[in-house]
Formats: sequence, C-alpha cells, structure tokens
Amino acid sequence: MTSNKRLIWISLAVSIISLIVSIIVLVNYCPTQNLKFDYMGVIVGILALLVTSLIGAQVGQYVFVDRKIEKIASKITRIIAHKSANDVARKTAAESV
Repeated sequence: MTSNKRLIWISLAVSIISLIVSIIVLVNYCPTQNLKFDYMGVIVGILALLVTSLIGAQVGQYVFVDRKIEKIASKITRIIAHKSANDVARKTAAESV
C-alpha cells in the first residue's frame, strides 16, 4: 500500500473516531429530557459531519495535487530530455557537414 493510500485510510479512521467521540460527548453533556427532540444535538451533529468531510476533502486535495505535480514534472523532464537530444543530434550533424 502506498503512503498516499495509507494517509487517506488514516485520515478516514481519525475522522470516524472523532465523529463517534463527539456524539458520545454530546449525548453525555446535553441529554434530552422527556424524550423531546433536541435541536442543539442535530445542529452540532451536522456541523461535526461537515467539518469531518471538509478535513477529508482537504487531505484528498493534497494527495491529488501531489500526484498532478509529479505527472507534470515527469512530462517536463521528458520534454527537456527530448529537446536536448535533438539539439545534440543537430550539432553533430552540423559539425559533420
């Protein structure tokens, strides 16, 4: 498994653990009374889900941008190597004439 995939799995696991811990803390800190619907818990749950998804998206963007930079760098290296090989061939052809 590559380090990028490992990083994605680690961030996913940490996000899930943080979501579970936040729900447990919310249930213990603000218990509902008389089985009424607790709007505060819903709001905090939605915010926790949003923050978790944004952190995951940020990690994903880091990984994808890193891959794109590597692809562009390898493409530029190939182009430079091809052009310098062509220049050497032209110089040797010009010197032989």
